[in-house]
Amino acid sequence: MSVLAEIKPRSQVLINEINGDSFSKRRLAQMGMRKNKTLVVLENVGKGPILVEIDHSKLVIGRKLAEKIIVRQVTPNKAR
Repeated sequence: MSVLAEIKPRSQVLINEINGDSFSKRRLAQMGMRKNKTLVVLENVGKGPILVEIDHSKLVIGRKLAEKIIVRQVTPNKAR
């Protein structure tokens, strides 16, 4: 498992856990980022924010917040 901040672009991942304080968890939940949700990393240049797609929406997540999201890589859905 890795943190979202380390995932390469075009990777599909499953959220396993969200660490951090209640504010961080609530903020991520408001954006649709919950345990067992799948997302695709669209852009991650190694510093600065990360662009992801979740539930057909594109979101920008700050690197510090992305470091609190524990994910695992999954096989892409061919129906997508």
